[in-house]
Amino acid sequence: PLLVFHLLQDYAFSSSDIIQLLNGDLMTGKYIESSHYRLYVDRGKLLLFDRAALKRPVPLIIHSLPAEKRFGRYSLKFEWIDKEEYKNGKQEEMLILDGKNLLFPLLIRPWQPGDRIAPSKMKGNTKKVKDMLTEYKIPLPLKQSTPVIQDDSKRIVAVFPSSEDYKYRPTKKSNKLLRITGAILQNRLSPEQQDMHP
Repeated sequence: PLLVFHLLQDYAFSSSDIIQLLNGDLMTGKYIESSHYRLYVDRGKLLLFDRAALKRPVPLIIHSLPAEKRFGRYSLKFEWIDKEEYKNGKQEEMLILDGKNLLFPLLIRPWQPGDRIAPSKMKGNTKKVKDMLTEYKIPLPLKQSTPVIQDDSKRIVAVFPSSEDYKYRPTKKSNKLLRITGAILQNRLSPEQQDMHP
């Protein structure tokens, strides 16, 4: 704890806040702030963020493809692909949706209380987006910048990068496929600085 205390002073946290946080029960969700940084407790770890990177993203609309958008900590790319490209496999930070039932425009927005999705692995049963983000161990301060994608029917078609909705999962009969890829932007501190064990 003494080393962590000295490291945190470099980020202009008050000594009393650091001591109070480190001597507390380190319950997930607790945080302290300085003028430019916020330090969160998340599952027994201390996560350090630039406060500017934690702003709630503004919803974005996609009228046609291909499209590239920046949303929160992600740079997202939306494009149509054919079956052959899909057969090459799916990678991390990628979702593939059957485009047949998609209604444009698409809306990319932050998670909202009450949001539900039918993840493709659950075969049509719905789940709260909040619970899904917790299962994927998305830290609390990053949940609000996780892209929720809905089509013009107002149905959530995907939560990036976690899952596509069951109705929009690709099948052998899928001819028109939407590939969503994303790269995490460097909008928070490097892993060495941001992830500390008290």
